[in-house]
Amino acid sequence: MLGKHAPNGQQGITKRELIEALACFPDDAKIVVDGYENGFSAVSVVELVEVSHRPDRSCYDGEYQVADPECGAPLKVISIR
Repeated sequence: MLGKHAPNGQQGITKRELIEALACFPDDAKIVVDGYENGFSAVSVVELVEVSHRPDRSCYDGEYQVADPECGAPLKVISIR
């Protein structure tokens, strides 16, 4: 199985790193994301969103949440769902 993980143990990857990671796969390969409970789901949305980094949140909530002005300046990230 071919695969690529975030470099140097960092959390997440950049757009450039994602493009580089995808370059080794066939151009017609489908892209899927984790399913809600298990399995996989087709990608239906790719968009730029503003979030707040909240590492204190429970793992099932995700460490990034919809931007909250009380948590500092929002981060612009690419969301793939």
